[in-house]
Amino acid sequence: MKNWFLMLAQSLVMLGFWLLGEGLVTLAQLPVPGGIPGFFGLLTCLLLGWIPATWVRQGAAGLLKHLSLYFVPAMMAVVKYKELVSLDGLKLVAATMAGTLIVMVGTALVVEASFRWRVARGH
Repeated sequence: MKNWFLMLAQSLVMLGFWLLGEGLVTLAQLPVPGGIPGFFGLLTCLLLGWIPATWVRQGAAGLLKHLSLYFVPAMMAVVKYKELVSLDGLKLVAATMAGTLIVMVGTALVVEASFRWRVARGH
């Protein structure tokens, strides 16, 4: 029960950053999703030590564990709209695969850099 509550509380911290990002995007009329400034806000707070990583570690792990659920709406669109399986669909698949590869490589580089940074700091 305690782990579930901790995961929920940590997820709410991340949700708060997302909502702050949404507010910033709305106020500044930026053409980006609110999650992007929210992510950079959380990243900045983590890197500067204003928020310890332990405050979000278990919540982030729980969200990542169920990440595949976020792809269900996209798959339902493919089933509903048969034209997505045509040439346009192939273009979408290629763009999605390229985007996924870019995100995976970027994530790997950030994780590697953070591990090197932690080792250099002696953590």
